[in-house]
Amino acid sequence: MDSSSCSFLEPWSAVPLDRAEAFLREVQTELSPGHPLYGAQLRAIGASRLADDVLFWLDNGRVADVHLTWSRVAERNPWPSHRIYENFNEWAKEVMIPDHERE
Repeated sequence: MDSSSCSFLEPWSAVPLDRAEAFLREVQTELSPGHPLYGAQLRAIGASRLADDVLFWLDNGRVADVHLTWSRVAERNPWPSHRIYENFNEWAKEVMIPDHERE
């Protein structure tokens, strides 16, 4: 499965390329050496309208749900907070569907 086949439910939505690039720049700015995502190949694929949470596709097929701080500076670990899921479907079951049902 690649990110183009991912479907999102409110409050999550797919991000257009220009916003994906902005999310990528911000996460790369916020990540410090020692953070589990530091240096990882990331691609923003989804965002929540309720929080500063962005879903990033990792190059190994896993996804990372990252809570950006929008500080525009490198954060002290463990920030930005994150959780890594084995795949999009696992994330959808644990995060997106419950968020959607609370709407």
